[in-house]
Amino acid sequence: MPITANRAKTVLSWSDFQVVKPPLYDEADGKEVQAYTSFSWDLPARAPQKIDGQLALNQNIVLKIIPSDGKFPPGRPKIIRGTAQTAGLLDHEQFHYDAGFVIARVVARNLMGLRKPDKPALIIALQKLIRYHFIKRAGLIQARYDIDSRHGINNRYQRIWKQRMKNCLANPNATQLGGYWL
Repeated sequence: MPITANRAKTVLSWSDFQVVKPPLYDEADGKEVQAYTSFSWDLPARAPQKIDGQLALNQNIVLKIIPSDGKFPPGRPKIIRGTAQTAGLLDHEQFHYDAGFVIARVVARNLMGLRKPDKPALIIALQKLIRYHFIKRAGLIQARYDIDSRHGINNRYQRIWKQRMKNCLANPNATQLGGYWL
């Protein structure tokens, strides 16, 4: 069985959010926002296995994406007390969560081919892969999305990015989102 990715939830609802006092800041750009959603991941720790004389991750694991506030340890997504819980704002936050999932699908495929001669090398390679995709690539996509959509205020770019995400979600082998590598 291959390494796969899934989501703790497919669709976010306002009940997933923790109501907080203002101010609330976007971790990436420091701007004050009404709501904030990121993602965290869970990769079960299972003993590595030998494949073709090399160590590989156990090939029977699921990389799970969880809606979060992007902190460690992760908490729930946040919304400012008194903020109108509109469909548009929830759509904007959904994108941030979905970005984690489409990136996780790429990470899962990369994990399938990860081979190293020993456990320390395997762990280092795993950490490097996780940082590269979940931190660097996700950060670039999330930043561009927030700049273009002005944190969900620019309806035109919100629709454009929403369509890009819809296309990406529909293709389980997608490697790009809006011209950005996943």
